[in-house]
Amino acid sequence: MCKKHPLGKKIKRHRKKKKLSQRILAKTLCLSRPHLVNIENGKRHPSMETLYRLAEILEVQVGELI
Repeated sequence: MCKKHPLGKKIKRHRKKKKLSQRILAKTLCLSRPHLVNIENGKRHPSMETLYRLAEILEVQVGELI
């Protein structure tokens, strides 16, 4: 069983706090839902641009995610 990447877990936690679905967040980021799922599961890492956009949408500092 694969352990989730801390970054992905934090993104997921903040996404749920904001009551955003994966579909809506992915669409807002111009990503596919599977790509976002892979980020949340630690199988992919977001680009710096995506990371900053995630922080902005989730209304957190980048440091809170990493």
